[in-house]
Amino acid sequence: MDMKARRTLYLSLVKSQLCYATEVWSPVNSVQISRRVEKVQRRATRWITMTKRGELSYRERLLALDLLPLTYDGEVRDLVYFFKSFSYIDVNTDNYVSF
Repeated sequence: MDMKARRTLYLSLVKSQLCYATEVWSPVNSVQISRRVEKVQRRATRWITMTKRGELSYRERLLALDLLPLTYDGEVRDLVYFFKSFSYIDVNTDNYVSF
């Protein structure tokens, strides 16, 4: 399996679950949760690039795969949600809140 296929698998099966509704449950207040979630991506990037520990830094792997750290990705999602909310741009709250 090539790197592109492994990246696609990661994005569709793993990252989609890790980032689901982060605007609501965002682990900003819990450093421990943030580290654990980021650790999943660190390990996944090693699997995708087929490198061993120490061969490439996490940053180099992210650059090679055109990914952001999950903490940055979450911040971007938060900012987009904030912008949409205050600009009254089609935000379907049913996707984020259930009563």
